Amino acid sequence: MILSDGKRVADGMRVIISSDRAWDSQMAKIGADGHFEFVGLATGGYTISPAVRGYSPDAGSEVPMSIDGDIDGWKIVLTPVEQIPTRR
Repeated sequence: MILSDGKRVADGMRVIISSDRAWDSQMAKIGADGHFEFVGLATGGYTISPAVRGYSPDAGSEVPMSIDGDIDGWKIVLTPVEQIPTRR
C-alpha cells in the first residue's frame, strides 16, 4: 500500500480481500510501511478493499485482482480524498 503523498500508513488501518466466487474474506492489518499479507488463498478472482482513513484507491473503493500463485511486491496506490466542506 503506497500513499501518493508520501506519508506513512496510520496505525490500525486494514485491508480486506474477498473471493469473487464464495462468501469468504480475510482481513489484514497494514503496516506503517504499507506492507500487508494474506495467506492460504486459492487461485481465482478477488476484490481488495483497503480501509485507510482519508485515502482511496484511484480505481475506486475496491480493487479487483486475479490470483494464480504467490504474489510479492504488488502495490496499491492510494490518493488523499478531498474533504467536503461543512455547511455553517
